[in-house]
Amino acid sequence: MRSVIVVPVTELVEHTSTRARGKEAHARLVARLSSAAPQADVVVVDLSGARMVSGSFMDEFVLNVCAVPGGNTEVIFRVANEEDADRLRRVCAVRSVRCNYQLGERGPIAETPDKLPHRPEAKELKGAFFTT
Repeated sequence: MRSVIVVPVTELVEHTSTRARGKEAHARLVARLSSAAPQADVVVVDLSGARMVSGSFMDEFVLNVCAVPGGNTEVIFRVANEEDADRLRRVCAVRSVRCNYQLGERGPIAETPDKLPHRPEAKELKGAFFTT
């Protein structure tokens, strides 16, 4: 049977809104996992309890966690909503990193895609026109 440790990000840092907090959260997660005995097979990093998870935080934290070479520990990022899942997928796609995530506590575990489909960012504004 696989051993699982769930680490709420709110136990690592107070806020999840800056790159500096992402770096701090990563350092605290590494310290917590290195002191855990025995070593877990699966670590669920629970981001769902955070009020707001910024792209900067996610970029720093998630990429550092996913960049750990080797090891037999599977890391799953649990997010609260589709907006956070989309942010995670985008960060991973832009940085060419793959990671596992779960939408909510009971959602299926999925892997971030290599690339995201093109999504036009421009929105049509009624009564507005643009010239080139």
